[in-house]
Amino acid sequence: MPPQPGQLVVYSHNVLAQELMRKLPAAVRDNLLTLRKAERFALLAAQIMGADADVVLLQEVTPDFHQFLQECFPAAFIHWHLMRRPERGDCAFGNLVMVRDPQRVTRQFVLPYAGGSKPRHAVGATLHLGEGRLVNVVSVHVNFIPA
Repeated sequence: MPPQPGQLVVYSHNVLAQELMRKLPAAVRDNLLTLRKAERFALLAAQIMGADADVVLLQEVTPDFHQFLQECFPAAFIHWHLMRRPERGDCAFGNLVMVRDPQRVTRQFVLPYAGGSKPRHAVGATLHLGEGRLVNVVSVHVNFIPA
């Protein structure tokens, strides 16, 4: 269904999605795992382009995928925050907000890591939709705790 005038189209995706990968049928999972990094990046970029979204929210974005996105979407506003893992002293991945029209962004923010078993945070932006309307968009990566 095409978006209606005034609607904001949002695409969200966990780039690594390791838990989801385990749930895929073996043939599909094995096929995806055989893709080289460049092929995976190209596939993800094609999915983002195909979504034709105003806003893209990504989780578990690695530094090299962030660089790839900057090259693929040079005109887009990209706000990215890398998660630091204090127990390991390194940076593995982060959350990202990408906006098709950078003029819409009025502010960007990072919600801090609040503790827990794994570092988690959220990164977002406030967008101006016209006619005085503002909306916050937030890319958040949370832990799944089964009931």
